[in-house]
Order: sequence, then C-alpha cells, then structure tokens
Amino acid sequence: MLYQDVDEVLEDLDADLDAAEAHGMASGMLSVAANLDALDWLHEILGGELGTSESGEQVLLQLFERTRAGLADFASFTFELFLPDAAQPLFEQAEALGNWCRGYLFGLSCAAGGDWPRELAEITRDMSEFSRIDSRVAGEEDAAALMEVCEYIRVAVFTIREHFQTAQLAQG
Repeated sequence: MLYQDVDEVLEDLDADLDAAEAHGMASGMLSVAANLDALDWLHEILGGELGTSESGEQVLLQLFERTRAGLADFASFTFELFLPDAAQPLFEQAEALGNWCRGYLFGLSCAAGGDWPRELAEITRDMSEFSRIDSRVAGEEDAAALMEVCEYIRVAVFTIREHFQTAQLAQG
C-alpha cells in the first residue's frame, strides 16, 4: 500500500486530511480501543459521507486493518507510521509527520473521551510538540533527527496502547 495512493483516495473523497493524518487518527483510536469498528474511523475522516466511493473506502479500510494488525503485534514491533517514503523530499516527510501526530492526538481524544491518565501526559505533550514540527529541514542531520523522532513516536504509541489495553483488562 503506497502513501501516495491513499493520499489520492482521500483527495478524491474530499477528505480534509492527508494519508498521514488519517493513519495517525486510526492509530490513536486503535490505541485506546483495539476492537474499534473501522466504520467509526471512516465516518470521522469522511465527515459522514460514506458510500460515495466503494473502491476508495476499501483502500481506506485496508489501511485501517493493516494498522490494527501492526498495533496488535507487540512482539515483532511491525507497526510503522504511514508517511511518505524516503525518496520524497525531506520537508514533505516532516510535514506529514506533524500531520500524523495531529491525527494521532485527535484519534486518542475521540476514543478516550478526554480521560487522559497522568502517566501519559509527557508523551502527549511531546506528540503535541511534534505536530508543530518545522518542515524547513534539509540534509543528513535533519533526516537522522526525523528518523529518531519517528522511532520515539513508534515506542510512544505502543506505550499508550499498552496502557489502555491494561486498563481495559483490569476493568473487566
């Protein structure tokens, strides 16, 4: 599944977000509610306009289920942020990372209902900072820094997901 393909589907469906933000939102929602119905996510990203493009919606549903599978596989740590590949200009990658973080925080808030545990405050503050990342980046040093931020975010996502999954198991 290519980033550009999903981005085009979202554009064709008149969504107000790009592929990175949509994936971030799915990741945030699934971090809180692993069994979330994919249609709830589709409804959020498409503003309730379901059924306008069955093939486009199928592409998005595949992305959602791929995200669910990646998050469920703690042991192999296969979850990846859905961002433009390294062949794209670095500023596009940085901008997409900021969008991904915005989507993730929005997805968390949709699914958690604003019930934020204290122990996650630092991570969510970091994500908020990353959502405002400066896309004026260039060179190997900035590329390496961007890669480090992506790795931090991957670990943070698993930390948040584990917290919510443990809390749900404790409740019952």
